[in-house]
Amino acid sequence: MLVALAKVALWGGLTAAYARPQMLLDHIDPLTADFLPYISDGNLGVIGIRLVLTLLAMTQAFARTSTLYLPLVTLFVVANAVSVHAIVLEKSYDILPWELPLQMVFFDFVATLSFSAILAIAYFTPRPATARQQYRSQLVDFYKQYNPSKLNEVDTILRRYRFHEEVLFTRLKKKYIEKDATETVEDEDSDEEKPTTSRSTYAPKTLARKHDEVKEDEDLEPEGTPPPPDSPQGRADTKPKVQTAIEEVRAAQMERVEQRIRKMGKKK
Repeated sequence: MLVALAKVALWGGLTAAYARPQMLLDHIDPLTADFLPYISDGNLGVIGIRLVLTLLAMTQAFARTSTLYLPLVTLFVVANAVSVHAIVLEKSYDILPWELPLQMVFFDFVATLSFSAILAIAYFTPRPATARQQYRSQLVDFYKQYNPSKLNEVDTILRRYRFHEEVLFTRLKKKYIEKDATETVEDEDSDEEKPTTSRSTYAPKTLARKHDEVKEDEDLEPEGTPPPPDSPQGRADTKPKVQTAIEEVRAAQMERVEQRIRKMGKKK
């Protein structure tokens, strides 16, 4: 309610400022006299204020309204531009049956009315629906046709399928339209209420599968097969053999040394 009242007050204030720009100019002239002296010029000041207000209204209208209202906004913008152009140049149109002063009043009225209409479209027309609102509307229509009992769960389903709405509608199509047997679960936690499984869900299963494959490979190895050298068991089995080889080398070296000593003794 407060937002609506604020919009009405803002709409009325901006429309009044556009209709009586000289009053606004009189209030801001003391503040801008030092660095913007040309604003004191009545015609330039009025044109400048109306131009700024028109750009403000146009920006809000094009940004906040749906495409349905864009042709209407464009029509009012053209009417406003033509009217302001006629006022600035004080141009008379033969098609109008009035004298120049009366035509200026007419164009001023059209300019103010078109500006007010542009601003009203910006503030009071429905804003364009977001993608999430569109998905919700489509889901409600779908359940009304195929499964009305799910209407109370629409928000919950959309929340679980956030950023995966296309997946949801694909599954719903398979389940209700194509009658796919894999999509016929009717429990409360059915497939249609669960988004696609992420990679992290499959990670434990993959590790378990690899572990099972390793165990199967170990079971397939024949009995008596020596363990690989890199394994702890293989290193434990090869340690005594290495020590035996070292002892044999040392014994051979000692035997050669003793033989040399005996040869040297015979020569003496």
